[in-house]
Amino acid sequence: MEAVVKTKDGSLAFTLIELLVVMGILAVAAGVIAASLGAGIRAWESARDYHAVEARAELGLQVVENDVMNSFEFFDIPFEGNETEFRFPALVMTPRHDVPRIGTVSVAFDVQKRSLLRREWPYAEGRESGSRPEALVADVAGARFSYAVGGDTLEWQPLTTNRPVAVRVELRLDNTGQEVSLARTIVLKTGGAR
Repeated sequence: MEAVVKTKDGSLAFTLIELLVVMGILAVAAGVIAASLGAGIRAWESARDYHAVEARAELGLQVVENDVMNSFEFFDIPFEGNETEFRFPALVMTPRHDVPRIGTVSVAFDVQKRSLLRREWPYAEGRESGSRPEALVADVAGARFSYAVGGDTLEWQPLTTNRPVAVRVELRLDNTGQEVSLARTIVLKTGGAR
């Protein structure tokens, strides 16, 4: 059997079977390429989603770190904290004023909302009056705060009523059924408890 046949007018051509075989091979190759491309895209999206929770949590922890690093001692606003919440004096913005004012910043873990929340309120307006919580980190399965106090040797404690030397924030994030743990230790600029 010849691979090429002559037509009525004398030109050369392929047989129908040869053309069908070539089309079948091309279809199989296209299917393999499409499946590989689809699997690659799914793997990329999965990796992106996996690290997105961590990335958002890191941004929230950076806000907490900035707030704590910019805190200061103020006679009437203590630095107080327990394992699920801490509050401290800092400069805060208010809707009615263009300049920062002395106030309180609070960082707390809300079990029901599964979020790390931040609140701020000015000193003159009293405790949490009208302050709305800002969600810093979502999908939080658990959070714990601890505080380093002491002089020559640091001791980590679950409670504080004085300005600590450092604050440790530990988060457990629920990333679609897989828990991811993050921790950040924030060393305060100006000493500790006196």
